[in-house]
Amino acid sequence: MMIEGAKDFDARFPPKPERTIEESVDFVLANEVAHKAKTAAAARPDVWEFDWGAEADQESIVLAEQRATAIYFNRGNHLIIRQEKGWDDDDDHYICIDKHNARAFAIALCDFLGIEVRKA
Repeated sequence: MMIEGAKDFDARFPPKPERTIEESVDFVLANEVAHKAKTAAAARPDVWEFDWGAEADQESIVLAEQRATAIYFNRGNHLIIRQEKGWDDDDDHYICIDKHNARAFAIALCDFLGIEVRKA
């Protein structure tokens, strides 16, 4: 399948003697990105208009809002996960975990997220 894809690529974009293979791939990728940008610009004639809540604009959002989050050990030797308060909150939000349980917590969190860890 990869060979067929390469043949198709070569047929659509014949190699030029003045370009290396890497330069040819970069050229094609740059053209594809430019084409997508032009297509997106044509679909949105007024680039200043954007409705964060509109379903049509949702696919453009790559990072949703995220409050600042810190992790540290406090003076009592507890692992603290602290999240910055929002405009409608009185205080920051905290999760406090005893240092002796921090490793078990981290392993459980990694397991939950599907991140493989060494459990020595």
